[in-house]
Amino acid sequence: MGVGAILKSEKYFIGFSVPRLLPTTFKNGDQQFELYNQHLYLMGAYVHYLNEHIRLKPSFLLRGVKGAPATIDFAFNVNFNQMHTVGIFTRNLNTYGVLLQTLLAEKYRFGYVFEIPTNKSVGSQFTTHEITLGILFSAFSFQERSLSNF
Repeated sequence: MGVGAILKSEKYFIGFSVPRLLPTTFKNGDQQFELYNQHLYLMGAYVHYLNEHIRLKPSFLLRGVKGAPATIDFAFNVNFNQMHTVGIFTRNLNTYGVLLQTLLAEKYRFGYVFEIPTNKSVGSQFTTHEITLGILFSAFSFQERSLSNF
């Protein structure tokens, strides 16, 4: 069971969530193990309209979990004509990346992300390539299918 809340408008959003509110433990005889530590997430973004074709969108994601240092992601995206997005991001100023995304046929979102760690990062030996495919659809006829900034 989890809990979360989002406050959103056309220009901004801020959200907080705890995906697994209750602790998860496993008991084996006399030993008890924690399977999952509670994670806390705080996120937000703002859209600045330069003109009717170009939008700037800075965002952040703050993560916390018991027993580990907090992490923060910062991203800065530029969107053109609600169809193409180019962005840069960093995680704790240790990992950096580039995001490219496009909307095809007003229904399919195709994206590519390249992430490279620095020597300060835990996984400094590995770069990451990610390909995404999103499909915009409504499961029910009353659901809105318009594009959103978030």
